[in-house]
Amino acid sequence: MKQRGGDYCLTELAEALEVSRSGFHAHRHKDRGSRLQRDKQLLAAIHPVFLESRRSYGSPRITWALRKAGEPCGKNRVARLMRELGLRAKQKRRFRPQTTDSAHRLPVADNWLARMPAPDRPNQIWIGDITSILTAEGWLSLSAILDGGSRRSVGWHAEDSLSTSLVTRAWKKA
Repeated sequence: MKQRGGDYCLTELAEALEVSRSGFHAHRHKDRGSRLQRDKQLLAAIHPVFLESRRSYGSPRITWALRKAGEPCGKNRVARLMRELGLRAKQKRRFRPQTTDSAHRLPVADNWLARMPAPDRPNQIWIGDITSILTAEGWLSLSAILDGGSRRSVGWHAEDSLSTSLVTRAWKKA
C-alpha cells in the first residue's frame, strides 16, 4: 500500500488488500523503536541471570527471575531473545547409580554355590544381594538376605546410601 499509495486511492487499496484504512494508518504511525529498545533492555537483563544460574535456567525460570526482580516480561519473548542470543540451558543428566563393573580383566572368584548340591531344607545356604531403587525422594539402596532352601527373605535393610553398614545390618536382622 505504501508503494502504490500515490497511484491509487487509499480506500481502494485497503479494500483490495482486505485491511482497514484505520489499521493501515495505525500500522504506519506505530513506534517500532520502543519494542527494539525493550528487547535490548531485556537482553541485557537475561544474560546475567543465565550466567548466574550456571547456564541451567531456561526461559520459564529466567522469566520468573526477571519478574521477581521487577522486570515485566513474557516467557515467549524471553524464549525468543534467548534463541537470538544462542542461550540454551544445560539439560540435567539423569543420575544412574554405579553398579558392578563386570567388563574388567581382573580374576573373578569361583562360584562355589554352583558347585554345591541344591539345599533340601531351610537355613543351609543364605544368599545376599544389593539393589538400588528410584523413589520420589531419590535413590534407595536395599540389601536383602535370602534363604537358598526356602527362597524367602530372612533379613533386609534399606538406606539412602550404598555403604558396608547396609549389608551388615541386613545380615544382623536375618
